[in-house]
Amino acid sequence: MTKQVIIPLPDRDFDTTEVSIPWKHFVEAGLHVTFSTETGQMGQTDPRLLTGDFWAVGRKARRACRLSRT
Repeated sequence: MTKQVIIPLPDRDFDTTEVSIPWKHFVEAGLHVTFSTETGQMGQTDPRLLTGDFWAVGRKARRACRLSRT
């Protein structure tokens, strides 16, 4: 019987690497992986992490923070 693991996820805006890296290690170890979200629907990763806009958002936030201090 194959051992199983459940990876709980939020419904949206989770970090892809926080899911994919453990998934890879579990699968390589021969475990069956099941993902579970709050609503049972397919989870949606944070799109900024897939498009590369994450760093641009960070730069804009830092700039806004600097401007608010002046």
